[in-house]
Amino acid sequence: VSSMPTAHFLSSIVHLVKTMMGSGILAMPAAFVGVGYIPGSFFIILSMALSAFGLHLLAYAADRANIGRHSSINRLCRRTYPALAVFFDVAVICKSIGVSSTYLIVIADMMPAVMRGIGVQGGMVLERGFWITMAMIGITPLSFLKRMDSLRYSSIAGILGVMYLAGLSIHQFYYGRPELPQELAPQSVVPFTSEYFFAFTVFIFSFTCHQNIFPVYNEAIDNTRRAM
Repeated sequence: VSSMPTAHFLSSIVHLVKTMMGSGILAMPAAFVGVGYIPGSFFIILSMALSAFGLHLLAYAADRANIGRHSSINRLCRRTYPALAVFFDVAVICKSIGVSSTYLIVIADMMPAVMRGIGVQGGMVLERGFWITMAMIGITPLSFLKRMDSLRYSSIAGILGVMYLAGLSIHQFYYGRPELPQELAPQSVVPFTSEYFFAFTVFIFSFTCHQNIFPVYNEAIDNTRRAM
């Protein structure tokens, strides 16, 4: 990372918010089906609090470790548990591969349906492989940028896309087709089933952005403890 930080406070927030607002949000409705309205709302608040506290601890550790603007999970681990640093790296790699695969699956599932929705009857644009290839071609150059702050405009575009999807869902619920199949509606306000274990992992995953707190710390113009 360059010694000249360029990320402003707002762009730092945008990067972390965009990291959270992804495939986890798409799974939230399914989690609500299994746990009900009240536990689902509680899980969201609890997950938010735990995620925020985790981010606070990581930023605090980066500040205390005196690594400067070269902090990372690996460097921090080498200051704390050197023998386990490689295991933390593997965990982050597996998590990142899993998230990337999830996005590719979502794109491959949704884009052919979108094409059919606008009237396309045949061709390559209805093939899953075509959209996976297009997504990889579009995303790969962005993966080689040296600074996360270079992605601020794409992050804003992604957040606007999720906001559009949320607004469209609310509109359809009230003015479109509010009748849901019985199996898709929460069965009660406070059910108690084995779905609780599945749902909690979904809610936790929906607030995951911790792997990017170190690039944000490195690139933020003001990365003091209070600002972080």
